[in-house]
Amino acid sequence: DLLNKYLLDTSFLIQPEEVVIVSQIVTKHGKSKVCFDKFHVVSVKKVFQMPGVMKCITEVNTNISEKLFNSPISGQLFQKLIGKSDIPVVLILFYYDKVEICNPLGSRHGTYKLGNCYFSILNIDQQFASQLENIYLCCSFETPLLKKYSISQILQKTVSKFSDLANHNLFIDSESYSGEIKI
Repeated sequence: DLLNKYLLDTSFLIQPEEVVIVSQIVTKHGKSKVCFDKFHVVSVKKVFQMPGVMKCITEVNTNISEKLFNSPISGQLFQKLIGKSDIPVVLILFYYDKVEICNPLGSRHGTYKLGNCYFSILNIDQQFASQLENIYLCCSFETPLLKKYSISQILQKTVSKFSDLANHNLFIDSESYSGEIKI
């Protein structure tokens, strides 16, 4: 489809990666098939390579107000963290929400529920911070998986990726920035 190709080519669409938790053979009516319990994750690195993202972050990091507390990064703790670093520091907020993708009042209510994990970048201009296009999906799964597995099992890959990013600098090559960042 042309729209998907355009969005992929311009880096506005990030294809998710499928992660299999477990595979099992299920037999119904004498027929066996392999079923997979799986979820999807999105590359965090690709988010920072999207057009304009690093430009916003570097502008906000260089214009922190010391006298006016106007954003989460205006506090002394974050000023010290960002000020001490010679590479851009990116602060993120990670959160989880459930959504029902069909009519919650209809006959199929509760059937198609998804658990989604998102992150927002705290050091972007506050007028853009809570806009939908600045809230990034990083993991999605069907909520019935929560009956089989713990939330920590499902989010293990996502959390380990964020932990790796917190412990190791990430190299970004985008139109507005090329170099390492610290998350």
